[in-house]
Amino acid sequence: MKPNIFDISGAMSKHEDVLGIDIGVSSIKIAWVHKAAAGAEVKASAVKQVTRSETGNFIDSNTDFVAGIIKSYVKEINFPGKKAYLCISGPNIFVRRISLVSMPKDELQQAVKWAVRDQVSADLEKTIIDYQVLGEAKDSKGTVLINILAAIAGKRFVFECVDVIAKAGLNLSGISLFAFSLSDISKKNPIMAVLDIGAFKSEFILFNDSLPQFSRVLPGSGNEFTKTMTGALVSDKGKLELTYDEAEKLKIEVGIPDEGAPVVKQEISNAQFISMFRPVVEKLENDLRRSMEYCRAQLKLYVPKKIYVTGGGSLLKNLDKILEKDIGMEIAYFKDKESVIFDAAIAVAVDAARPIDLIPAEVRDARTRKLQRAYLRMVSVISFSVLFLAYLFMSMQVNGIQRQIKIANANYNAIQEVTVLKDKIDKRRFLLQQLGIGQHKVSSLLKALSKSTPAVIELDSFAKNSDSSISIKGTVAGIRPEVTLADFTKVMQETKVFDNIKIISLQKNTSQTAMSNFTIYCEVADK
Repeated sequence: MKPNIFDISGAMSKHEDVLGIDIGVSSIKIAWVHKAAAGAEVKASAVKQVTRSETGNFIDSNTDFVAGIIKSYVKEINFPGKKAYLCISGPNIFVRRISLVSMPKDELQQAVKWAVRDQVSADLEKTIIDYQVLGEAKDSKGTVLINILAAIAGKRFVFECVDVIAKAGLNLSGISLFAFSLSDISKKNPIMAVLDIGAFKSEFILFNDSLPQFSRVLPGSGNEFTKTMTGALVSDKGKLELTYDEAEKLKIEVGIPDEGAPVVKQEISNAQFISMFRPVVEKLENDLRRSMEYCRAQLKLYVPKKIYVTGGGSLLKNLDKILEKDIGMEIAYFKDKESVIFDAAIAVAVDAARPIDLIPAEVRDARTRKLQRAYLRMVSVISFSVLFLAYLFMSMQVNGIQRQIKIANANYNAIQEVTVLKDKIDKRRFLLQQLGIGQHKVSSLLKALSKSTPAVIELDSFAKNSDSSISIKGTVAGIRPEVTLADFTKVMQETKVFDNIKIISLQKNTSQTAMSNFTIYCEVADK
């Protein structure tokens, strides 16, 4: 079993479903490719032939029609994703190899545009240009040159393709040309020759060092093969004129018959079949030889002994055998001959390198702005969420702190009350220690004092004298302290707990707010 060149094992780091779409001159080819670490698998494919317009672009402002085709096929094959890559071709698509004097990277874009202006028949202001740097080399004078392969596409056609994909409900991730869509494949085949025979043109592509070093459009195409059979034919059976559809069918079913092979169609001899196709085939072969010789002689590139044939035009039966015989090269296929019409769609889906991208700058900028707006919205939402959560968290902390402060205040007040009570107890204990009398007498004495001591008098200390009498020191408020103390001693005497009460000293202070110090002498009555 021949190897499938599209099996790029290990090239993908994650599972991904990608749609490759080949928009050609007269058809749309779609391939659903599933990427995984084990390789790339074509899950489904579809093709739709469409009528070519006079401009050569079947889209031709009819984006709704083309988008409808793609949308219906996407639904038919049950494609589960949204990502799509385009491979485009048409009359306003060009690939040119140029060499520029070595210069900074930021100057290359403009230099490439000026370098290709004389090589394409298009208004460069109405085109989109991208390029792949192939490497550097020195010319005969020792000047360092940058070799570049440039892709040029008509801007209107590209914008219509962008519009088509958007209307089909897909996300366009890249636009490329077939020559640039084989980057990953060329890694397995660093030196590779490709002949793409399309509906309205053929292209020869040569890879060296896994890079597309050369591309040239050749005469000879699938449409030319078909049209060469639609003229009037004369045989011994009479005159015969085939329709385009009949010729297309015979091209694939009969093609170029082998000499001596049985006659396939009675009205047309094998010799007539051969004579009809021969001029187109020879024209294709001659230009192919010249292109390969140019690569060898002028570009010093290596041309391999095998050439990969692709494109719907290569379905001409026995064309591979004729080419193999006439140009002396082995003919091979990327996957198999039956699937050559899907090669471009598969290649653009499989390719991960994406060396060029023809998506217009205006579209990329609009996407960037859209992503930026989405990013800003996301950042705003996240920021609000973070701030809101922070607010909730801080509110919870504040509430917790307030509860703790309330509890602490309550504890503080309780401690203060305990402290005041302790001070009173300590003071009483101190008084008891000073008196040095029995507990029973102290209790009677304190009760009597608590009843007789007015609010303006504060007792500070008690002392037991040598004669068992007691000295009481304290302070009295008011401007007439002697009167207050006289009343106090009288009340003390009436309690019958104290006896022989005398005011020993009074340091009088007549200030309204000041306190006067006093000392009272008394004895504890015996009961």
